[in-house]
Amino acid sequence: MKRALPILFAAFAAAAPPANAATGAWVAADHVRLRLVATPTADGRIDGVIEIALDAGWHTYWRDPGDAGMAPRFDFSASANLDAAEIAFPPPRRFDDGFAVSNVYEGAVALPFAAAIPEAGVPVRVKAAVDLGVCAEICLPVRLDATLDVPPGLSDPNAAALVGAARARLPGPPAPGRFAVRDVAGLGGAEKETGFELTLETPAPQGTEVFVEAPAGWYPSPPQRVSATDGTATYRFTVDRSATPQPAPGAAFRFTVVAGDSAIEQAVPLDGLVLEDRPR
Repeated sequence: MKRALPILFAAFAAAAPPANAATGAWVAADHVRLRLVATPTADGRIDGVIEIALDAGWHTYWRDPGDAGMAPRFDFSASANLDAAEIAFPPPRRFDDGFAVSNVYEGAVALPFAAAIPEAGVPVRVKAAVDLGVCAEICLPVRLDATLDVPPGLSDPNAAALVGAARARLPGPPAPGRFAVRDVAGLGGAEKETGFELTLETPAPQGTEVFVEAPAGWYPSPPQRVSATDGTATYRFTVDRSATPQPAPGAAFRFTVVAGDSAIEQAVPLDGLVLEDRPR
């Protein structure tokens, strides 16, 4: 189960006035700053980035925080002439503080987002309310509000370069035969600790890190490598599924796999995997 880190319960909020450019002003709260970057695309969309900068020694969390922490939340509902935003995440770093293992970002992170523009030729107001957990020895729940006005036809090479660089850091699709999840096998076990074995094709068998996201109500442990040969690595992990013994139809594991400067993201359906208890 996920555990809560010590949190200093106080209201930390900050807001920036709207900026009329492709790159917004920084808005700051304790130990963190945030700004929006966005440009319109030729196909009638906004392509942008949420840039987050943290003080030295502080971190925030990936979309799945791991054993402890606070997943980020993003609300674009107050935007104008903008459909729902899709947010993407670069791979995190695994952080073990001796009590819990979390998936974090340190220093700075750029989260790309994209959304359709319903009405062409009309300005877009991007308004984001962002809730983050920022942590060092203590954890602070922080809300930051940023606004960016994007005129139609705006062209800004510097902003486009920031967005392009952020998208280049995202995991790509699997490349079967070179870098991909080859197989996931269920090993059975009790609901509290059901085992799975993951076989990867990877260019760095000894240096690959795996992050696993499970269906709602399932809590996976960090995968541990059990073998590595030329081009292949095998990992095992367990899942606490006591809160939700059976996943919803069509549920899947989502794996983010990192090997050096390369990363992939791959979903693997749970259909047919062994979940039953081992014979006693």
